[in-house]
Amino acid sequence: MVEKDMRQSRTRAILENRTVMVTFNPERNRYSIKYNEGNDIKIQDLTSGVQILDTEAKIFYFNGTGRVGNSNTITLKRADNRTYHLAIGVNTTEITLREVE
Repeated sequence: MVEKDMRQSRTRAILENRTVMVTFNPERNRYSIKYNEGNDIKIQDLTSGVQILDTEAKIFYFNGTGRVGNSNTITLKRADNRTYHLAIGVNTTEITLREVE
């Protein structure tokens, strides 16, 4: 779900040529997606045992070309105790999800 939402946020920024901001709140196990002007697109509480353990930056942006202002790695943990890194690269804008061994 988180990976899909990040890809959709980047696509939305490109298609609408607008800045889209993604904010992670590990304390509340939630993330929100907004336009830079502050209009909400989506607020997502993580359920089903998925937990945000850590994030390098709590806020990052996709600009109108799909580029991110800063790289970010979000650490997620599933109910089965498997841990994943969702990484967003600043130079490539690649979004990758990989299991941490």
